Amino acid sequence: MYFQTIHQHPIARGYIYRFPSGTQYYQKFLEQLTQAQPDIVNADRFASILRHLDIRYVVLHRLSEVSVEELGPFLTGNLGSPVYEDEQIAAFVALASDGGDVEPIPLLFVGEQWHPIESVSGVASRWMVNDGTIYTRVDTRGPHQLSLVAYAFEGPRHLQILVEEELVEGYDVGGMQSYVTPAFGLGGGEWTQVRFHVPEGCEVVSEAIAGETDERCLSMLFQHIVVLSLSSG
Repeated sequence: MYFQTIHQHPIARGYIYRFPSGTQYYQKFLEQLTQAQPDIVNADRFASILRHLDIRYVVLHRLSEVSVEELGPFLTGNLGSPVYEDEQIAAFVALASDGGDVEPIPLLFVGEQWHPIESVSGVASRWMVNDGTIYTRVDTRGPHQLSLVAYAFEGPRHLQILVEEELVEGYDVGGMQSYVTPAFGLGGGEWTQVRFHVPEGCEVVSEAIAGETDERCLSMLFQHIVVLSLSSG
């Protein structure tokens, strides 16, 4: 808090004993944004999101839960080498804006009913149990679309996409394929739930495939989930 008074910029993430009411979604988003491996959301957009949020510095404390060895390569790959480093911290500078307008970026984080991140053919992927959720936040109210890649476990299976429990579209999903939904409205400045529902439910791998020992219950695999704004030209 003291250093905030020195550099005259708000602190976007840190450690406090109590989180103010209503900040849990934003904190969850920041946790996922700064994890050391790519996810099915926000992939390859780390530096752009920092510029969008007007975050200029990322300071990695060596006593934090995530080690420098784990997160350092991710930050270096996205922001370059640290501008300052000692036995306690490593400080990185986000790419500065050129003074022009920064394109708004819909923020996303992964919610409930997902298995851990894994790599499928070199792409960050997650298997969904069922009724998996993501949450998105946009700056300005307007029409948006959802783009994603999905693959059904022991398919085909039917995928329903609901925004705040309103059905947007349904798809018959088999092999790995890209989908883009019809337009739907999002309210600016609010976190909105998107739910993926598979009516057939999930299956335990070891029960569905002979010889398998995997006890996870799977319905669909997802990659590259992106919210697209239709408001800007």
